[in-house]
Amino acid sequence: MKHNNMLTGFLSITLIAVFAMSAKGQAFRKGSFDINLSEGSSYSTYTTNDVISGNKISSEHFTGCRDPLSIEYGISARWGIGLSSGLDLYTINPSSFYSCATSIHQVKSTSTDFTIDASYHIFITAKTDISLVGSFGGSSVSFKGTQSDYSYQYTANGGVLRLGVHARYYVLHHLGLLAMLSTFSTTNSPVGVKGNSGGPMYSTTIKGTSLEFGLCYRFKK
Repeated sequence: MKHNNMLTGFLSITLIAVFAMSAKGQAFRKGSFDINLSEGSSYSTYTTNDVISGNKISSEHFTGCRDPLSIEYGISARWGIGLSSGLDLYTINPSSFYSCATSIHQVKSTSTDFTIDASYHIFITAKTDISLVGSFGGSSVSFKGTQSDYSYQYTANGGVLRLGVHARYYVLHHLGLLAMLSTFSTTNSPVGVKGNSGGPMYSTTIKGTSLEFGLCYRFKK
């Protein structure tokens, strides 16, 4: 009986040790803290509408440049929370979308967002971490331009919803490679914004898909 109790105790301690070592070696776990920096492209539909009448002004497909930065903290073995800040650049014709210029010249329209993220990690090994991520927060669209002696500007504020898949692969203990695929939708209105001289009552909606690659760094072993 004493021998059996000793054997049972030894097996229990061994299983606990194996579990602890396995958890410590996972690419993601409770207490993980990661920072992610990436760059990529957004394949989007850029649309403007008259806020008063609801009529569509213009809608076109664009490929934009995206540069996000995000952090994530593991609150359990599978769940994480985080913050993200991103910027998308689109080259547009302000005359077509906002009726604020008469020439065919183009400007850079900047779409920014800041979101709170929730992630569920569906596949975790010692080096690989794949998660489903949902993000919600605020967004803004703005641009400035000049034509002859006429200067114009536009700013609209709203919200963004983003759903995606993130994959990390750690080539070193702390440093890894990152890939992200997501779909998103932003709706921005100029109502209440002062100083707009281009399309002052035109809302801006951007919907599309983003593909990004970059680096990730985890601070905790």
